Amino acid sequence: SVAANPDAGTVAVTSPEGNSLAVIDAASGRVVATKSLVEVCGLAPDGADFMATTGAGEIVGGAGGTRAEPDYVWDNHVLRIAAAG
Repeated sequence: SVAANPDAGTVAVTSPEGNSLAVIDAASGRVVATKSLVEVCGLAPDGADFMATTGAGEIVGGAGGTRAEPDYVWDNHVLRIAAAG
C-alpha cells in the first residue's frame, strides 16, 4: 500500500511479504522511519503519522499503540474515519 499524509508532508509504503513499513519525507525523498510488522498491509494517515493494519489482525496506531483483533485479518484497504465531535 501507499498512503500520503499531507498534514505531515510524508508518504508511507508497506510490503506485506517484506514485513516492512517505511515513512518517507515527501519533499526530500528521505526515509524518516521504518517499522517491522508481520504482514503489514493497510495504511491511512493518523495525525502526524500513519495507522497500519496487518494480516495477523493487528491495528497499529501512529503513536505505536497496537490493538489486536485475532478474529480478523486485514488486507491493504483501510480508511481512517475520525469521530464527529
